[in-house]
Amino acid sequence: MRGGVGGGRLFSASRRQVRWFVVLSAISAAAFFGLGVYFKYMDTDGRILASDYAVYRFASLLLWDGDFTTLFDLDKFLKAHEAFEQASLGFSPFPYPPSAAWVVAPLKFLPDRLGLIAWLGLTFAAFAWPVCRQAGKPWLCALALFLAPGSIVNITTGQNGFLTGALLSGGLLCLQSRPVLAGLLLGLLSYKPQFGLLLPFILLAGGYFRTFAIATAVTLALIAGSLILLGAAPWLAYLQEVLPAQRAFLENGERLAILTTPSFFVAGRLIGLPIAIDYEIQAMATGVILVACVVAFRRRTANPALQAALVMVGAFLATPYCSSSDVGIVAAAQILVFAQKPHLTPGEYLLHALVWALPLLLVAFSLAHLPIGPIVLSIFFYRLLKDAGAAQPQHVIQEISPAAAR
Repeated sequence: MRGGVGGGRLFSASRRQVRWFVVLSAISAAAFFGLGVYFKYMDTDGRILASDYAVYRFASLLLWDGDFTTLFDLDKFLKAHEAFEQASLGFSPFPYPPSAAWVVAPLKFLPDRLGLIAWLGLTFAAFAWPVCRQAGKPWLCALALFLAPGSIVNITTGQNGFLTGALLSGGLLCLQSRPVLAGLLLGLLSYKPQFGLLLPFILLAGGYFRTFAIATAVTLALIAGSLILLGAAPWLAYLQEVLPAQRAFLENGERLAILTTPSFFVAGRLIGLPIAIDYEIQAMATGVILVACVVAFRRRTANPALQAALVMVGAFLATPYCSSSDVGIVAAAQILVFAQKPHLTPGEYLLHALVWALPLLLVAFSLAHLPIGPIVLSIFFYRLLKDAGAAQPQHVIQEISPAAAR
């Protein structure tokens, strides 16, 4: 295991840089709410819907009632949920493996609206803390992250993007300083397995063997625990019903959900390519992203925070199944870049503006059959790859060397 900089920050983002992010966030948040009103995204009471949180809370009720069959049966879950809410909900399953039951289990014991506030507030705090403490002006950085378009999408839907971000970014940022905690966090990320495709490879490539072992043990423990507590039937239902439904969504899904998926696979669909070609494009993209991340993690002089940002962005490009509600993770990667690079060129500022506003741009460009999502993210990934592979600045090495000498 190699040494390096611990949890402290290497640079301090300037007040001007952070203010730029906050202003951009405020403008994009206002634009998001304006579009929400225009497209009648609000209900008749003017209250922003949090439909995904409603799914999680109902799943928690079924879990504690011991109704595991309904929880992982798509048709039964939809009918039972509509009867519970007394409303037509559309296609809204619980698309997670049985080992993800720990995520929703506590929600039964919280009142509906208080639970939503706690769900979003606690997961955002866990997400923002390890990221924003890397930069100067952490409170302003947290405000910018909270107002980022990807965060707004997550808030309005009550999704789990903040939790995913907390586990992924938190685990990556404490790889060197707290390898055991990193393994625990990355192991818990297995509740959303599509975001962990790169992790085993980069951990082994970087020599983080203890973290790899702990993450593997946590993942296996969650699977074993779900088999003991829930039985094998939920896993059979997940494999036989939920996964095929997710594949059908990717191949045939329409409207807003698919338009806000910034993956190479969906990009192929948008320009009218055959499904078989879409899979090949995604496979090639995943392979390229994987090799690039492995190479970056094998470099001993690489910047640890930028390595983390690289994987946070690469996680979106490596999977066909992602959503704009998770794009707050990419916004967090941008904050890490600002924390590590005190000076950006005008071109880099433009790139950051496009990445930051991506959840807003996705719908408009997708309606025009222009796959802007993977294009913008790929450019950002390439820029990160170059920066992460560069040797650490001299003043950072000078800060490290006295401790190493002792």
